[in-house]
Amino acid sequence: MLYPNQQHFFKKLAFFKFFLVLGLTAFCTLHAQVKIGDNAIDISAFSVLELESSDKGFLIVRMDSAQRDAVFNQSSPVGMMIFNTDTQRVEVYQYEEDLVTGKRAPIKSWGSLRTKGINTLRSETPAAGDIYFDLLDNTMYAWNPNESRWVPFGASSSASNTTSGIALDNPILRGASDPTLEDLQTAAGLHALGQLYLNTNTGYLYMVDDRNKDGQVDSWTRITGRGSDNLGNHTLTENINLKTFSFIDSFGSGGSPNQLLTRTATGTQWRDPTPSFTTTNGLNLNSGVLKLGGPLTEATQILTSASNTLAITGLESLTYSPTINLVSVDQTNGVLQRINASNIVQEEVVKHVAANDQIQFQTPLAINSVSKINVYRNGVLIDFTQTGVNIIEVEAQAKCYSGDEIKIIQFQ
Repeated sequence: MLYPNQQHFFKKLAFFKFFLVLGLTAFCTLHAQVKIGDNAIDISAFSVLELESSDKGFLIVRMDSAQRDAVFNQSSPVGMMIFNTDTQRVEVYQYEEDLVTGKRAPIKSWGSLRTKGINTLRSETPAAGDIYFDLLDNTMYAWNPNESRWVPFGASSSASNTTSGIALDNPILRGASDPTLEDLQTAAGLHALGQLYLNTNTGYLYMVDDRNKDGQVDSWTRITGRGSDNLGNHTLTENINLKTFSFIDSFGSGGSPNQLLTRTATGTQWRDPTPSFTTTNGLNLNSGVLKLGGPLTEATQILTSASNTLAITGLESLTYSPTINLVSVDQTNGVLQRINASNIVQEEVVKHVAANDQIQFQTPLAINSVSKINVYRNGVLIDFTQTGVNIIEVEAQAKCYSGDEIKIIQFQ
């Protein structure tokens, strides 16, 4: 039971607490700054929230990828930060850079915080897979423990391992075998472009690549050599010993004997040297050799000109025979046809018994050229003129008498 004086005291205490909390709230609102930890009064003028401690850390929200994706979506604000327990990395919700355009990506995504260190001196005790960019020759190098030297990523005619450059400290993945396409995928999604992977058994260094240039990672590219040879470290006149250099395709395969490394729409790929394709329209494939010969399956045109002519040499010489076929050309469309030689030159013969003083006679065919007609009077060749489509008139000196034979031979 409270006495009146006690009740009055507790009422005053309650009012005091209320105004104290209200004052503190107003103070924080006006100043818009909060500091937690040591030296609470000493707060930076540039901070909204400042933490200071010599024996404690800042513990942010922890969740896995599934929990994260169930809570946040495109309506969530950029700058949201969590610690992903699947990837063991701090992630920030943000608009990342579009790898194709170089501009801001159209949608938000979770990006891991990565670090880059800058070093003006090349490491004197490098570890396998360390990379180094030389500013003097503009070449990237990787440390290959098998060769005990810095190996250039690409060809460089003046490669000189100097001591001025940038060493990139991105995390390098490691494994006892070469990476596969399945290794591109992680629990949080695809690896970032440029992610490095070191085969600890061979010393080979691989990089996540975008072979199709479509903004999506699709392959691993090996960037170091093996043995005593490296293609990127030869001069223009130096021979390359390919026996000590291994090539792999975009899918991690080393190929089989006698195969060729070719570039395809999906990257490099090992192919058999014998082509596998179907021949048609006058071509045939015999024991891997493409030859001319075979049935035509469509109308085919060979266009020639005064300078680009078509010639067939080495033809056999033959004497006339009725079984020989000749090639003819249709004047309207240039189509080649064959015709029997016996049909090339034909003659038609007609004999007339003349009447007295008759001078005009009918030819066996319509006349298209008087040069293809010979006229004989009683076996003697005489001249004539054309007076109709198939009518000739003999010369005046060859006046006919009743019973004379007029023989007309016409060629076509």
